[in-house]
Amino acid sequence: MRDATTIRRAQAAAAVIFILLAAVWVGAGWAASALGRNYSGDWDSVADTYRVELEPRSYANPGGPIAQSPGAQRVRLEYFLNRPVYLVTGSQGEALFDAQTGDRLSPINERMAREVARLAFSGKGEIEDAALLTTSPKEFAGASPVWRVTFADHLRTRFYISPQSGAVTARRDRHWKTYRALRALHPEGDNASYRGPVFMGAVIAAMLLAVLRVYEMLARARP
Repeated sequence: MRDATTIRRAQAAAAVIFILLAAVWVGAGWAASALGRNYSGDWDSVADTYRVELEPRSYANPGGPIAQSPGAQRVRLEYFLNRPVYLVTGSQGEALFDAQTGDRLSPINERMAREVARLAFSGKGEIEDAALLTTSPKEFAGASPVWRVTFADHLRTRFYISPQSGAVTARRDRHWKTYRALRALHPEGDNASYRGPVFMGAVIAAMLLAVLRVYEMLARARP
């Protein structure tokens, strides 16, 4: 009788642990998805591909930008800050060129970085600071140097902008640490959720519950 009582208590404890961990896992996933919209936006909207059909003679010969980009592999015609540009990808990274004059635009200067950030920013507030960082901060895992433009809004929104391509590569604000903590509980990506500590804890609790149930059934079947 004492063994049966112990098994039932262990089953109840395992069930409670499973329910709590499952609730935490699901709740963290929902909350992270809601916050994640701020960090996984379509930043390419700042420099959309130029889709209007214009005659080739309206542009400078792309041979010049290609010659200035060692190991050039791809050339794209894009629209950047109200002007058509060539974005050349080479062995040393990306580079921007004015598509009308052929002049090199990258690395972009502070004025351009501020303009890019204003286009990407949809909140209320003015730019508080713009700095070219030679070392990437912890909240930004991308390459450096990188422009960081900070807005004086209630979230202290920060945009990280590539000096070479002029693209916004990341957005951060005061909720970023909360988002990262939630993602630690509920990882994202292909099958990432199955590697999260909360999910694994719930799986272990469920397995323990099943083992205890089988043990109880076997104990009852004994003569």
